[in-house]
Amino acid sequence: MRKPELRLVDADTPPSHCEKGQLSLFPLHDVMRLICVPMAEIHGAAFLRHLELARAAAVLDLRPYPFFDLLGINRSLALDKIHRSTRSYQHHSLDLRSPRDQLERWRIREDVIQFMSELTSYKKAHGTAIIVLVNTTEEAEVLAQSLQSIQDRAFGESTVELAR
Repeated sequence: MRKPELRLVDADTPPSHCEKGQLSLFPLHDVMRLICVPMAEIHGAAFLRHLELARAAAVLDLRPYPFFDLLGINRSLALDKIHRSTRSYQHHSLDLRSPRDQLERWRIREDVIQFMSELTSYKKAHGTAIIVLVNTTEEAEVLAQSLQSIQDRAFGESTVELAR
């Protein structure tokens, strides 16, 4: 009995075009993985665990006022763990409060486009897994929605995960 070959094909391509070429098992480009940590809603031990498990290349703090006095840890312990487990920590304030009208949606979208253009060059130097610190879960959702609206740009594919 002969086993058929397994072929990877694009789901959007009609069957007649599938024979033209085998797709790669691995993506052609790196997918940026943003792990959003809602700092106002997380315990200090969970934050430290996410730093260890994510194996992120960097931590980007999008909060207007960064603070690390979480329940169970203090600022010096948090910063020490960040510097030991990642290559870089950067603060980049971004207003991600839920928009009230279309004008605010466009402002957030433009801010996220600028942030992603900086992040794209940053990813080439540091890696694709990045921990993003936000204040709340709601801000993480606003970031995810904004990223979804700009996926067609030249920033590449990105996924947003929410750390709990």
